[in-house]
Amino acid sequence: MENDIRTERIIFETLWQDTREVLAHELAAFKGEIETDFYLTPAINYGKVHALSILRNLISNAVKYSESCPNPKITISTSKQEDYILLKVKDNGIGIDMKKARNQLFKPFTRLTNKAGGTGMGLYIIKNIIEKNGGYIRIESEPDQGTTFYCYLREYHKGI
Repeated sequence: MENDIRTERIIFETLWQDTREVLAHELAAFKGEIETDFYLTPAINYGKVHALSILRNLISNAVKYSESCPNPKITISTSKQEDYILLKVKDNGIGIDMKKARNQLFKPFTRLTNKAGGTGMGLYIIKNIIEKNGGYIRIESEPDQGTTFYCYLREYHKGI
């Protein structure tokens, strides 16, 4: 864990509420459903600034790329996966052609579509945060079927 980031026990429900406040304008315009399930793993020891950045970027993308689809839905969940806390964000939006985009997904200033605004930095930032803190990120997606981000977060333990 980076020394300049204070780590703390983060309750995912509280993190979601903080994310909703940060994205209030985008979420107010979103006409879809957002479902959360933090029951299996309700908390993590992590840097709050990092956790908020990860969730904010993933939700912002999910909203942008699913809001024009019929019955947009975003699902956010957490679970324990071996030595990681898995934060999963799934949408039923426009999706990504993984064969074409696989090598471009996490490059800075790269945008895969012009269907929504952005700087092309969000995925680059969250991948770096997750990896610098001992985790990894995986994506499943198909065009017109939506996207699922699997963020394997390495929980911070004192003494590591």
